[in-house]
Amino acid sequence: MIAIASSQMPADAASDLSRVAQVLWLEPQPQLYKGIESHPDIFFCQKDTLFVASPDIPPAWAEWLTKAGVKIIFGESRLGSAYPLTARYNAVFASGMLIHHRNVTDKKLKLLCQRAEEVHVKQAYTRCNLFHLGENYFITSDKGIQKQLSMRGMNLIFVDPRQIRLDGHPYGFIGGCFGKSGNQIFCCGRLDSLKEAAEIRLMIQQLGLKLVELGNGHITDVGSIFFCDVG
Repeated sequence: MIAIASSQMPADAASDLSRVAQVLWLEPQPQLYKGIESHPDIFFCQKDTLFVASPDIPPAWAEWLTKAGVKIIFGESRLGSAYPLTARYNAVFASGMLIHHRNVTDKKLKLLCQRAEEVHVKQAYTRCNLFHLGENYFITSDKGIQKQLSMRGMNLIFVDPRQIRLDGHPYGFIGGCFGKSGNQIFCCGRLDSLKEAAEIRLMIQQLGLKLVELGNGHITDVGSIFFCDVG
């Protein structure tokens, strides 16, 4: 199993992840502000087994992924120190949709959604705030995203983001706490630190998925955990 994760992930969670996956640990990059400077969902967008990467990623990251058998292409947008330059790749491909702020999305992502519905949301940090469990089921910490996807018949659980930890910020976002590999849902921290834990556990169970909680701490936004299918 191949994973992409922040090197600033809590130590106990990182140790657990290292036991089940070969991990590309992203080191903080100087052009980004504190709290997101090593977050995978700032540098990458995943569409099935393909990763679209910012051209700003260190060459060593691209080399590591290519040697591991991960398919990677580069987008057109360079990252910057402030929004919207920090959000060009923070989109979600799921259930036949590209979900993002249409004025922020990198052009390469738009080209990849020719057979998908482009769903515009005001929250350009979409992947930070949205996690696709599978089929038409999602978890979100943004009311605007919840409204847009509910209108399209999706099933969503809203999670109050004020419960989520993010280094250097008052709180984080729910999408950045999760990753998925096959039938396993990975969560950074203990899900029971959320008041919506029982509802999330039930949805995971109904979808026939297995929850893997990394570490023993409070649920933490680590900029998503990406898993790469290289089979």
